[in-house]
Amino acid sequence: MSQTESKPPPPADGAAASSVSVALPEGAQPGDLLLAHVAIRGGSGLIIGVPAGWTLIRRDDSGTAIAQAIYTHVIQAASAEPAQYT
Repeated sequence: MSQTESKPPPPADGAAASSVSVALPEGAQPGDLLLAHVAIRGGSGLIIGVPAGWTLIRRDDSGTAIAQAIYTHVIQAASAEPAQYT
């Protein structure tokens, strides 16, 4: 089993971002499990959008202060995957 970590860069000006893009891990193959953890300020009042084919495993809200969610995705065919997930 191998593990690859990919983090999006923070906004250049330090401002809040309304979306995040993460690249398809290099060497991704069919059957690989991708895991995404997203944390946002705003909590239960905000919707966390997710690319098609990703499954919500768990979401936790701390009132209206912060929310975090965990998503998974199994690669079916690397050639059919986008270069970036947004």
